[in-house]
Parts: sequence; structure tokens; C-alpha cells
Amino acid sequence: MRLYRKAYETHRELRLPPQHAWELAQKEKRSVLRPVPRCPWCPHVWSVRTALKVGADGRVPIGIQRLRVERPPGTKVVLCLHPTGHHFVLAAPSNKNEKPVLLYTNRPK
Repeated sequence: MRLYRKAYETHRELRLPPQHAWELAQKEKRSVLRPVPRCPWCPHVWSVRTALKVGADGRVPIGIQRLRVERPPGTKVVLCLHPTGHHFVLAAPSNKNEKPVLLYTNRPK
């Protein structure tokens, strides 16, 4: 339904379909959208972050599962839930001076 509206229904102010207006703006270089910056923290910035402790069994809860991570029991880690549904477990909270240490992800490469 959304794709049909974007492609065929006329916008009352623009007097043309929204998809056509978008393509015209891109062609005329009127888009303010920019590429995503090449930052190692970028996938983790737009996620819901939760501080966790590694359990006595060396695992952390992710959803209904408990997954093993390479950290000693009792260590604090950060669980990130990305809007795409992917999970990340980071060794430490974000710090612009350090690269993220990824302990687990279910995101395909």
C-alpha cells in the first residue's frame, strides 16, 4: 500500500507523486541526506543499550537465550538492540577515542 501511494497517488501540495518528487530532488542535487559516516561506533549509536553483567556461567541473556561471551564472570558488558532486530554485545560503553570491542552479534557479515 505504501509503495503504491509513493508511486502513484498525487501529493496535494506538490501536485505529483512523492516518489517522482524525490527522484527529481536527487537529480537536481536538492537532497540534504548525506552518506553514513565511516565510524566504527555508528551501528551502535542508533541502538537501545543495556548494561549487563556476565553470569557465573560466562553467559549473558539475549532475548530468551543465554549466550557465551569471552569475558570473565561478573564483568560488565553492554547489550545493544539495533532497530533492525540485530543484537550486539560490546565489551565497554562507547568512547570516541577507542574502537568498539564486539563480543557477539547476530548480524550477518
